[in-house]
Amino acid sequence: RSLGPVRLVRPLLRWTKGSLIATCDAAGQMFIDDPSNRAPRFARTAARMALSGNEKRRDALLARARVAGAERARHEAILTTFLGRAVEARPDGSVAIDFGAYAASAAALRLSALGAVLRTVGGGRHPAARAAVATLDGALAAPGFSGASLAGCLVARQRRKLLVAREVGRVAR
Repeated sequence: RSLGPVRLVRPLLRWTKGSLIATCDAAGQMFIDDPSNRAPRFARTAARMALSGNEKRRDALLARARVAGAERARHEAILTTFLGRAVEARPDGSVAIDFGAYAASAAALRLSALGAVLRTVGGGRHPAARAAVATLDGALAAPGFSGASLAGCLVARQRRKLLVAREVGRVAR
């Protein structure tokens, strides 16, 4: 997950606690047991406790998580390629999107691309609500679309471009 400019990667999530402890022991490293790993107020702990002793269910959920992770990575690669080809960042901080390429894309890609552009241009810490992005996406295709505001951005169509700029009141002096 993203933590501002840092991406947190947890490569050992597939390992069992026993495997981690055995690896530490074999390397002569001390293993530290974090008490938060037993605190039921955390969803991860509650899930771990619910799966304790049910290896078949745990393995099935881990398999589903791997598939979901691979699908997310595939979607992010497609999104990155689309953004690189169809989006132009302008010197004034606005963004122009090739509307033909945008309109021809699958809905999931359009929503991800529009959400990413809105977050970047608007400078938000969090993405705009997916439902709001979907509503805007639907409005963009209407012949009479005259513009909209979402996530601190103004969105307008100009010929074959979709223009996204920061709202005037949110531009730094």
